Amino acid sequence: MLAWLLVLPRVLDHMFVDGVSYLDIAEHYLAGRWDVAVNAYWSPLWSWLAVPVLATGADHFLTARVLGLFSALLTLLVVHRWLLRLGVDAGAAGIVLAGGLPFLLAASVLASPDLLLVAILLTHLDLATRADAWRPRTAALAGALAGSAYLTKLFALPFLVVMVPLLVGLQVWRDPARTRTWVRAGVVQFGVFLAVVAAWASVLSIDLGRPSVGTAAEVNLETTAEGSHGTPMIHGGLTEPPHATSSSPWEDPARLNQHPGRTARTDRADATPPGTQPVTRAPARPEPRAGMVGVVEARLRAVGVNLQRAGDELRRWRFFVPVALLAQLPLWWRARPRDLGLVALPVASAVYLGGLLAIHLDERYAWFALLALLPGATAGAVTTGHRLWGRGLGREWDLGVMRRRPYRWVLVAVIACTLLWPGLRYLTATIRSAPHAAPLARELEPDLLDGREVASDSDWIATMQLCAHAGCRYHGITGPGLHADWRRQLATHRIDVYLVWDPTNLPPGVGARVYTATSAGGVQHQLHVVDTRTLPAG
Repeated sequence: MLAWLLVLPRVLDHMFVDGVSYLDIAEHYLAGRWDVAVNAYWSPLWSWLAVPVLATGADHFLTARVLGLFSALLTLLVVHRWLLRLGVDAGAAGIVLAGGLPFLLAASVLASPDLLLVAILLTHLDLATRADAWRPRTAALAGALAGSAYLTKLFALPFLVVMVPLLVGLQVWRDPARTRTWVRAGVVQFGVFLAVVAAWASVLSIDLGRPSVGTAAEVNLETTAEGSHGTPMIHGGLTEPPHATSSSPWEDPARLNQHPGRTARTDRADATPPGTQPVTRAPARPEPRAGMVGVVEARLRAVGVNLQRAGDELRRWRFFVPVALLAQLPLWWRARPRDLGLVALPVASAVYLGGLLAIHLDERYAWFALLALLPGATAGAVTTGHRLWGRGLGREWDLGVMRRRPYRWVLVAVIACTLLWPGLRYLTATIRSAPHAAPLARELEPDLLDGREVASDSDWIATMQLCAHAGCRYHGITGPGLHADWRRQLATHRIDVYLVWDPTNLPPGVGARVYTATSAGGVQHQLHVVDTRTLPAG
């Protein structure tokens, strides 16, 4: 908590663009706008948790920090629970958790549910692999946690559909004499999990008018696949925010989804707002083949692309991963480790990472796969230290560390340092990357953008962050390819203010008010503000 309070003033102005949408949805729930609060793209749990914080009067930025702190503390507690469960004593656990503190602080700044998902999945694994997981109450609670993971991020759904039966199989492997008992417990867990999924999927299906468990997967696959056009929000083309109370089209990215030969999606009756501009960039490759063959080919290509990206996305973790895997080897000297968690954690990490490789690999998406290696790695380091330096303490297989021997901490400290390194780099980069939208927003007159309809020439992320501070409604970027038609676009979308980040994009003869601010990194930024009411006709 003290570390969080020390970091808070440096990161209070940070707002991840996904967080803008999650918090807008939370505002819908808080105001009782249930018809627009249901969102098939953004999973609901993070927004639900934001509602009571917003109800206290906290603004979006403080709310995001509070939820980040909650997620970080929850992750810290569940990792600590795993360490104690695997026999790591309090001293060794404290060293490892101290090494992970910078990472948790940095991850808590990101206004997204990714860290919360880590805590929920690790808690689910803890429950589902206990020796008493055969009890109906424990199995039902594990199923409810699995359902909560689906409500946190849609990607958890296919992972848990695979992982829940796999965990039952591991329980049977560990205790074959009680196969029927474990199967019954698995049925209870999977049944509760599916009940939660079915409940929310029913709400989404009614809202969309078709069966759906969420649109994030299909939209992301189409906008990140080879040959896709991405979204107008990123590549150019204005789009009306989905509702009158929405701050940007990013609240419903399904409406932004563009694909060769297609215009805006039609999942909703209001899915094609007037004036939406199709994107006409040529696809990088020919259209993929239809049917299952095309799906398999696309996923295999995605695996190849993501393997190439893995070096960049996971660069910060290049020391932690191999050390964590090597440290667990001593735990596999027995055919059946006494704690099933020693097997379940690396298996879950591998299954999760394999799913990411087949879809889209991003560092924050891989947090669970990375942190799931930590408890076993620490237990392995303790076990190795015992075997190397524990003479005279007994030859039994014991995860308890040696007493009164300072060098027992050496291998544990190695694990902590390999975690400390990426955490410090991530935290430093997070603090230094303070958005330049915040100081610019402070330079603007209080009512200049409040409640206004806004578009920009570029830098959609900075503009969304600026609107989060200034209270404007953002329609996207005109983009360099559409810039010649910018007047018609602004008129069609009834844009009040046109923001120009690149002065070379400022049309000749158009007057603009210039605002200058210096970001936390000492870089000077300029923003040209064009009031469209002052534009000459033509």
